Amino acid sequence: MIRILLATLAALLSQSALAQTVEVAEGDWSDIPAAKNAGGPAYISERLMGQIDRLLVAGKCPSVGNRKYANLNVPILVQFDGGDQVQKIVVRRIGCPEVEAIVGGIAAGRAKQGYYRSNGKNQTGWYRSEISHSVN
Repeated sequence: MIRILLATLAALLSQSALAQTVEVAEGDWSDIPAAKNAGGPAYISERLMGQIDRLLVAGKCPSVGNRKYANLNVPILVQFDGGDQVQKIVVRRIGCPEVEAIVGGIAAGRAKQGYYRSNGKNQTGWYRSEISHSVN
């Protein structure tokens, strides 16, 4: 199972821009302005949700759900370079490193596709967004 997750993360990160980094952290992000998201909410593919589901069935990520449901709502921060190029992505720590890695890979892929945009309201270049998916 871990090999599958690592292979998935490697594949997702190989699609991302090499200049950006992905980290995991905690903190109060409520004062950080929202990024403009091109294309609507960033949902998780069925393939990746299947990997998350297997983690839940195995009891590895109770913060995300269990055998009966999954409620994934992970805040992320993106830092821009002064334009619309993402330099860094920070995934909120949720207590499940495997899911944090999947979310980081999704966010990195989205950043490469230009999904996240600065709204010009924060001179430090930091903006927040989220990756969400629920299964009941």
